[in-house]
Amino acid sequence: MEDSPEKLAAKSDAVVVGTVVGGTYSSSGAVFDLQVDRSLSGELYVGQTLAVSWKSWVRVAGTILIGGDRGLFFLAKEGATWRLVSVSSGHPPFVGTYYPLAKSSSALATSADWITGNTVIEKIASELSASVAQCGSGVLNHLAGEGLIRVEDKSLQRRVKEKLSASDCTEGKALAALLGVKLGESGAWAEVATQIRDIAKTPYIIEASLLVFSFRGNNVDDVRAIGRLATATDSIGPVKDNAVYALSAIHTKETVPFLGQLLSSPDENVRLQAVRGLSMFVDSLPVMTADAAQSMAYLRPPGKGLYRTPETDKFSARRQLPNSEKAADYVKLWKTWWESVKGEFGN
Repeated sequence: MEDSPEKLAAKSDAVVVGTVVGGTYSSSGAVFDLQVDRSLSGELYVGQTLAVSWKSWVRVAGTILIGGDRGLFFLAKEGATWRLVSVSSGHPPFVGTYYPLAKSSSALATSADWITGNTVIEKIASELSASVAQCGSGVLNHLAGEGLIRVEDKSLQRRVKEKLSASDCTEGKALAALLGVKLGESGAWAEVATQIRDIAKTPYIIEASLLVFSFRGNNVDDVRAIGRLATATDSIGPVKDNAVYALSAIHTKETVPFLGQLLSSPDENVRLQAVRGLSMFVDSLPVMTADAAQSMAYLRPPGKGLYRTPETDKFSARRQLPNSEKAADYVKLWKTWWESVKGEFGN
């Protein structure tokens, strides 16, 4: 689990927007000079140059010269020098140790019309969101956006979402839609489904995919939005497969029309996930949450399901998906079942 910006700030003696003016990066880490462009916390001044080090165990071919990188850095004081507090856990490359910022974001970050406030986290959120609002910044937006997704202060996160929703930047609007989901806002999943083609063009498609994979909600509109993602004909990366998995895991009445539609997918894995979801629905099994999966509770039906028959029992995939040799027979049975009952499920 990556630290939130609040936790990173608590570990640091200074938080600055700065530019790497020169240094080296190797398998043992990095040593570099950092020029302070703006101080968000700590007793530092603009233009000051700091000697900074960072230890790493990432294999790097030789020694790489670094310089010109601009970003938001978390720093801990160590004697006369500074240690970089990495924003990423594990052993990231150097570029993953700080939040890169678009060079054109300074004016917006310090504008009275943007995210204002005197707390350190408000200043951090202002810098990160201003960078995201710069269209075409690519990976810069992705890393800055990850920081905004991790912000613990929900009211601040909501302010950021409102600003990015009104921006002209595709990346900004994409992140705003995902923040709406993180905040649990009504209609947020429908907004993601509406914007998914644009989201798929941004680095945030990975965050969208992870959120879809973990979805286990019971709100009808949200489930239908996941269904739209599962049955989308557009190329939306891993989001579609994860939406199919989520529908199968939820298998409530609202998911059934989508699972029935997925039985005709050209992808065998998708068809079999639909078979599994319908099997679990017919058996009246509970939603497959992480806790239920650990205890195997999701495989214990509370009673005989309304739609359960000897035929559905014979071709049930609730415990195990059929192999390729039997897959066609399973799909055929469940297509027949779906045709016989779909009038009871509406559109």
